[in-house]
Amino acid sequence: MRMQFWKDAMDKIYQSEIPNTPVATELAGACGYYKLSKRWFHRMIDARTSLLHSDSFNTVKDVEDYAENVNSSLYYLLLECLGIKNIHSDHAASHLGKAQGIVTVLRASPYHASVRQVQIPMEILTKHKISQEDIIRGKSSQPLKDAVFELASTANLHLTKSRSLMSSLPQGCYLAFLNASVCDHYLKSLQKVDFNIFDGKLQQKNPLLAYQMFIKKLRRQY
Repeated sequence: MRMQFWKDAMDKIYQSEIPNTPVATELAGACGYYKLSKRWFHRMIDARTSLLHSDSFNTVKDVEDYAENVNSSLYYLLLECLGIKNIHSDHAASHLGKAQGIVTVLRASPYHASVRQVQIPMEILTKHKISQEDIIRGKSSQPLKDAVFELASTANLHLTKSRSLMSSLPQGCYLAFLNASVCDHYLKSLQKVDFNIFDGKLQQKNPLLAYQMFIKKLRRQY
């Protein structure tokens, strides 16, 4: 119901029939001012709806596709807000969105385990001979660490690829991608705890995040 509400709301916004809610009013203003594409909103809503019906992923590609539809779409919208239309920017956004989506799956694993859900792809669990019940118990093991390492490595590859495109991006594009610092910090923290996703240190906020993002901004990097 909630996802359908937002899908209907976005349809009405693009038909100039703005729903009488504060968020819809602000969205309508942003869509009109920045000429935002409707398809990015629909991709996000459709992907979120699909995950509600099936709260797990079969393959790493499934996670990447979901992240492309949700996280990368947000970056495409940010690029539109900045007035940037560039194929290299789109590629950077795609890879960063996939990195962020995978990091979200890893970071949320302790919570998902507490409600008996597992979003680490089944193909990785099967490869390392891990059952979903092993994760739901909330205890780390070497096979689970190996599985987490494999998934985290995929996220790091996407993050590295996105950053490798920096020199090809238009001026100001880095502003849309400053959130890369969040992914980078989590992946480095995960490595420090030997890929134990249940280590409490991973749930702590990064007190230096704002400073790190500010330095990146000054350097026109992400």
